[in-house]
Amino acid sequence: MSSREAISVTALNRYVKALLENDEILSQVWVEGELSDVHVHLQSGHIYFKVVDDKASVRAVMFRSYTERLRFRPKDGMKVTVACRITLYEKGGDYQLNAFDIMEVGVGKRQTELDKAKERLAADGLFEQSRKRRLPEDPFRISVITSATGAVIRDIQNVCSRRDPFVEILLYPVYVQGVFAVDAITDAVKSICRDRRGSELVIFARGGGSADDLWIFNDENLVRAACELPVPFISAVGHETDYSLLDLAADMRAPTPSAAAEIAVPDMGQWLSGAFEKVTAMEESLTYDVTLHREEIRDAMADVLKELAGSVDSRREHIRRAESELESLSPLKVLSRGYSYVTKDGRNVRSADRLSAGDRLSVTFSDGEAICTVDEVKTNER
Repeated sequence: MSSREAISVTALNRYVKALLENDEILSQVWVEGELSDVHVHLQSGHIYFKVVDDKASVRAVMFRSYTERLRFRPKDGMKVTVACRITLYEKGGDYQLNAFDIMEVGVGKRQTELDKAKERLAADGLFEQSRKRRLPEDPFRISVITSATGAVIRDIQNVCSRRDPFVEILLYPVYVQGVFAVDAITDAVKSICRDRRGSELVIFARGGGSADDLWIFNDENLVRAACELPVPFISAVGHETDYSLLDLAADMRAPTPSAAAEIAVPDMGQWLSGAFEKVTAMEESLTYDVTLHREEIRDAMADVLKELAGSVDSRREHIRRAESELESLSPLKVLSRGYSYVTKDGRNVRSADRLSAGDRLSVTFSDGEAICTVDEVKTNER
């Protein structure tokens, strides 16, 4: 075919759509499978979903004119038979089922297996709150299990470096969907267990996707391997509304990979700001205490000085009185009143009996001394 005979993509899709819709068998067919990624568009009333089995899936839509006739609300995991015609969505080039009826058959095989796995894990206590470990407050090394390409690892690295430029991120690159994903993630967990670099925290991360894309995180062996990690782990797979068995077993569940990074790494800027505020508050408290104690000490010193002053005055008055009393008893004071005392040979004469005529005496007055000779001794009769 020459280039002049080429047709546009639109023309091709339109042609294939016509083939599908005009096919006798495909114009009305019953498809059996399990519902997945069921989404009700609130404004239009249309229901978008997938019909899946063990090996394949196909997109489907049921428009409002048919959804109003349903007697039950379609949910993920239901086993159903869908009455539909096969068509093609021109804009995306995907073929899909245009459903006009859905009949519930029971619980799908995949959902049944999920429920059984959940029961086994719960019975072994892997979902118990008591076994969940506390995340490190300030990890220095974090292992991340995710794809090496795409926005997830870049988002985690950007958030971590912004909050703490010193934290080290160890990437364990894996497939996050497809047939090899479970084994790749399980091997990464084992590698972390052997790694001697000593991660303090592990993050399982994957961006949004369909229920089929995220189904690998319901694998029982993967969940059990994650629970064997020697350090806490965060599950951050899918959107906020998506829950997997890994989420239930995780020490912490984050709605998005970026949220996991924010949970894992403290904001050093806020920490430093908080620390500065605490130091400032302590400084102000100490200043207040010093001022308060200084005033208390000043008041106490004033009281002590006042007490000392009163004590000194009291003692000074006591001394003055003692001096007055001593002065009144002083020999000189007595002599000033006209008395004198007599000595003989340097010794006080206390009695006339000790004198004899002719003795030389010294008589001391308040203002001088006289030397005398005894002419006669007279004693008082007893």
